[in-house]
Amino acid sequence: MEKLGFYMKKLISLLPQSLPPRLSNENDLAAIAIRDLSLDSRAVKSGDLFFACVGTKMDGRRYVDQAITAGAVAVLQEAEENQPMIIWRGDVPIINVKRLNEQVSEIASAFYDHPSQKLFMIGLTGTKGKTSCSHLLANALMRLGRKSAVIGTMGSGIYGEPYDTSCHQTTPDPIFVQALLHRFVNEKVDAVVMEASSHALHQHRVKAVDFKIGMFTNLTRDHFDYHETAENYAAAKHLLFEMPSLEAGVFNLDDPIGEQWAHEFKSHYKVCGYTLSASRCVDDLWVVCARKIEFHARGFTLDLKTPWGEASVTCALLGAFNVSNVLAVIATLGLMGYSLAAIVETVEQFTTVPGRMQLIGGKHHQPLVVIDFAHTPDALEKALQAVRTHCRGKLICVFGCGGNRDRGKRPMMGRIAETLADQVIVTNDNIRFENPIVIVQDILAGCEHPEKIAVEHDRRAAIHRAIEQALPDDVILLAGKGHENYQVIGDQYLPFSELEIVEEVLKL
Repeated sequence: MEKLGFYMKKLISLLPQSLPPRLSNENDLAAIAIRDLSLDSRAVKSGDLFFACVGTKMDGRRYVDQAITAGAVAVLQEAEENQPMIIWRGDVPIINVKRLNEQVSEIASAFYDHPSQKLFMIGLTGTKGKTSCSHLLANALMRLGRKSAVIGTMGSGIYGEPYDTSCHQTTPDPIFVQALLHRFVNEKVDAVVMEASSHALHQHRVKAVDFKIGMFTNLTRDHFDYHETAENYAAAKHLLFEMPSLEAGVFNLDDPIGEQWAHEFKSHYKVCGYTLSASRCVDDLWVVCARKIEFHARGFTLDLKTPWGEASVTCALLGAFNVSNVLAVIATLGLMGYSLAAIVETVEQFTTVPGRMQLIGGKHHQPLVVIDFAHTPDALEKALQAVRTHCRGKLICVFGCGGNRDRGKRPMMGRIAETLADQVIVTNDNIRFENPIVIVQDILAGCEHPEKIAVEHDRRAAIHRAIEQALPDDVILLAGKGHENYQVIGDQYLPFSELEIVEEVLKL
């Protein structure tokens, strides 16, 4: 994203409150004006404030000289023991700050005039469903007359316009986030729907974002390569709902953690749960509940019970998990004060989110292909179960597992695919720096009959193979890539679009 250095800010106005007040009286510091902020020494320009943070892989203090050479007029760096508070490198102050990572968001918010306070911020967290819910919610808000923007897995931007996809993180770094929000304010955006990943919450990237509503979708195994345990993973998600700016929370009552948190936070702010089970409609909580769900060829219908009345809904989305996503959106819109009639009218206009149970083909004697981002054991299981309800022939699953990520989920996903699909083709999916043969071996280790599992490392060839051998009544699930238009090999992002490949093979 292009930098948004439209004005200058005095360095002393940005210094963390944890620093002694006497620093504000330093004449040499008082004269320094900041043009922009940077966490990357390679992106520093004249007049920038450089943050030399210590991360899990890199130590930004190694690049202070590079940043100063590039034009940084001041540096904040993670403090080491027995260092003076300020070290001068010529005219450039290097200020040592303890726990700097935790303060970047607040400094960036101050630099950009606290943009989140001028927006209606909705934060979503959970293992699955964040992207679908964020796009469905932004779509609904636009239809209801509120100019909305999205920040998340598929990029960032005003809903309905091309997204900036330059950031490959679900939640960007804290400076990028505040710059985006500042841009949205300037572009007269009213509401922002933002995915808050567990990494981002744990790393304080959204610490200074004033969320008004928080949504929890679910918690299943993912990112154990980073969090190590389920308890740590849940604790990171929990941070969103501890934020003092929150006015309401939306929780999935069909998830044990969601049910627990709904009751935990109901005394802190307004809480609305959502569920597919009438038995979870309890008296001490507001609940949006689906009853009498019926699935059909390209969607579902249901009877809806909410704190704001009852209604029937027809929606063109596949799978029980999309019923859950729709309920989450309805609960959020209800908390925002919209009438049930307006909400239902909006929901019935929903269409598939790109890369989320996205349907291609299925007509003119062609097999139906479903592209989905399912890349965890639970997500793969739910996707296969959802596709099975719409499959009259064989169910073919094409999937792989990412390299240099949680190895423990690989055999689990192999076992799930073997159990729920009629035919499985294991292939590559963002192998990064890992040997793809080892990844496949890990997947096959979970299969009861690995000799019956086809292996085709070339993902393009695997997709061709699946489609070419499928019959008209068969359904092919391409799991793992979803919206991604690249393959990560080493540290390179190489162009790769499953949608384009499928359309090419089906001659659409």
